[in-house]
Amino acid sequence: MSYYKIGIVFVFTVAITSIALIIINKSNSQVTIKETFIVNESKIKNGSNYFVSPDYKHFAYIRKIKHETKSSKSFKKKYYYRYQLVVDKKPQDPCTLITDVSYSKDSKRITYICRYANTSFNVEKVIVNNVLGPTYDYIDELKFNANGQHFAYSALRDAKSFLVIDHKEMMELDGRITNFIFSRDGAAIIALIEKSKKYFIAYTHKNGTKFKSEANGYLTDINISARSKHFIYKVFKDKKECIVINGKQYQCYDDISDIQIGKIKQRFSYTAKKGKKSYLIVHNLDTGQIKVHPNNFYYHPDSNRYIETKLENNKVVIVDKNKYNKPIDYISKSNFKFSDNGKSYALIASRDSEEFIVFNSKEDKPYREISNYDNNMHFSPDGKRFMYTGIKSYINGYRTVIVDGKEYFSYRFATDMKFTKDSKVFAYLGHFYEVGKGNHQVVLDGKKGKLQDTILEQKDVPDRYFHIEPDSKTVRYYIKKDKNKNIYYITETF
Repeated sequence: MSYYKIGIVFVFTVAITSIALIIINKSNSQVTIKETFIVNESKIKNGSNYFVSPDYKHFAYIRKIKHETKSSKSFKKKYYYRYQLVVDKKPQDPCTLITDVSYSKDSKRITYICRYANTSFNVEKVIVNNVLGPTYDYIDELKFNANGQHFAYSALRDAKSFLVIDHKEMMELDGRITNFIFSRDGAAIIALIEKSKKYFIAYTHKNGTKFKSEANGYLTDINISARSKHFIYKVFKDKKECIVINGKQYQCYDDISDIQIGKIKQRFSYTAKKGKKSYLIVHNLDTGQIKVHPNNFYYHPDSNRYIETKLENNKVVIVDKNKYNKPIDYISKSNFKFSDNGKSYALIASRDSEEFIVFNSKEDKPYREISNYDNNMHFSPDGKRFMYTGIKSYINGYRTVIVDGKEYFSYRFATDMKFTKDSKVFAYLGHFYEVGKGNHQVVLDGKKGKLQDTILEQKDVPDRYFHIEPDSKTVRYYIKKDKNKNIYYITETF
């Protein structure tokens, strides 16, 4: 039986075709949908080289174009192919290869690497909103900072490597850049360099600070603290693992894992193992103070909050601000999560072969399985609300969406689970994967949207499919229809 009872269609034609639909569902709530044709999938390279801006107002794709030329001797027609990025239906200059297409977080800029064919060799440039950067032999990777206001990349020219911020060469290096991290504020880069089987670390800041040092071992886990004040990495040395902060090496351990760095505060933590003992190590990066705790704590570096776990009679007890929970059978670190502001926590716990959520010391209803598929545990921005999925029965394996302890609809999977910025409205995408029924459906604050064949995933952020407007009533997304493979831009108002 169809979920929708009435459909009223209005069609008008301009440069593109738009269709508005007013849908009334069984609960008599009204959903208004507008469809705008974008492109047929056949026009897109490999059918999958499309790109959606974070605000879902812009759509770009790569297409293959054919050029014709004539031989000067035989006058026979010859053909060669180029690739072209099309942004909001506007073709850009052709390239022999296009890679690393990405929108900035504010959706105001689109960047990509364009390879050009010169007379005897290829060169590459980074293009940002049609503004071309310097020419290099090879550009390895392109990254935006956290707010999307700055971009960085590593490049190679004449056997020299470069770290570049906003098209400005910040540092020239000997060797191959194997990885780099761009700071959240867009002011600094830390990079790993390999040369002649030796490893180096390089750090450069817009204020002119530069650092380069050879590491006596293999480097991993490079990072930069909030406001680009400190740089951190891990080095493997003499079968030990050591943390290095601002070039200074600290105590080495048999194993170092679970590295966390504050997004706001200058704090840094990790789990360290020495022999049969393990510890939680917390650094205050500004004062240099180091605290060592037994490894039975969960820690949030920005809020400086600790949640303790204790083993009593072969059961785990959670201790939050000296408040004890009921004993549970098992907790794993991968199933524990703090809210972004550190004011709340949630975890998947088990007892008597059932799983349940503990949210701020409060236990939710038990399920056969609490699904942490693709990390489906989500807090509201204020940390006061929580959403997840649970499996009631393994017979059909459907996952039920639970928000603040209340059950909503069930799907094969539920992804792109989120709250609005004011934490008042929740939304998610339900996946059916059933032939003839439709694959995807947006649910906004407990109201079902229209069943769609396929809602397209945004490439920059995995499992992101739609955007909620500031009015908290309208969502935007792109779909592909199974029958004709046309791609449409959708606005759906609940």
